[in-house]
Amino acid sequence: MIDDILRIVEPLIKDKKVMAFVDVFGGSGTVLLNIPIEYKINRVYNDIDKVLYRTIKAMIDDNERNALLEKLNYAVQSRELFNEIKNKPYNEWTAFEYLYMIACSFNANLNSYAIKVNAYKNSDLNIIPKNILNYYHLLKNWNVENLDFRKLIPKYDSPNLKGGKSYKYSFNIDDIIDLKKILDNIQGYYLLNESSVDFEEIEKVFGKPTFVKEYINHITNPKKGEKRSKRRMVY
Repeated sequence: MIDDILRIVEPLIKDKKVMAFVDVFGGSGTVLLNIPIEYKINRVYNDIDKVLYRTIKAMIDDNERNALLEKLNYAVQSRELFNEIKNKPYNEWTAFEYLYMIACSFNANLNSYAIKVNAYKNSDLNIIPKNILNYYHLLKNWNVENLDFRKLIPKYDSPNLKGGKSYKYSFNIDDIIDLKKILDNIQGYYLLNESSVDFEEIEKVFGKPTFVKEYINHITNPKKGEKRSKRRMVY
């Protein structure tokens, strides 16, 4: 969805002189990472997931990042270690444990161990450290928050804003109503992308979407005849 997001956001930054981009439901950080580096704006990453927050912070801190990279570089895939981490309370996972589980799971399903058949040089345990080294310098320019959207949006509310969706901490209808009330009164602009599982509930509150497009869900297996998942935008 990055191309469509940038198509909407870039004119706001250039023409409306927007000075801050707040990714309210930051997740993997993909959206912020794709905002062109030449834009001199404040970049705010937020996620209510404490483990995600902890992982992003570890990548930004030089000492924590070096220790994390050392552990990842020496890690080997083990079902025993995977299950040991899986059985710990999720909120207690370290940055290493979270990234290890991502690397060793099947399609990032943290409950499902993956038997990898590819060569080690192409394995996720080898790719993740390379990605950290390639992108950590971009993360160092972020303001990183771990807040509920009700607290985050007023904190950064001046004439600039952006939105999204959380996965581990799912919304209910009251959350959606609260989000709409806040966004109706901000001074800036917002962009909300919706997943198909939430279409009906979000439409009740936000109304018809401004922009509809079908995007490929890269996690599903098209050989099994699964349909492409749909996402929509409201802005």
